[in-house]
Amino acid sequence: MSQLLFLFSLFGWAVLRPMHSSLERLNPQGCQAENGQGLVEYALILVLVALVVIIVVALYGNSVENLYNYTINRLVDTFTGSGSP
Repeated sequence: MSQLLFLFSLFGWAVLRPMHSSLERLNPQGCQAENGQGLVEYALILVLVALVVIIVVALYGNSVENLYNYTINRLVDTFTGSGSP
């Protein structure tokens, strides 16, 4: 039984200690990792922008479509020579 405990402690010292040291080198300040925070913030901003675009299109979609159609029709009339001057 003592040999088994010795093997576990040897494993912990030989394998786990270097892994812990390498993690400490990745985070030298000793602060907690906040890797996903930036991604979540960008995702929230993207959702907010998408909601604003959806609301604007819902409110002004027909007006923009009418303005687009009017402009296209005027350009076609100008280049083809049809319509009233």
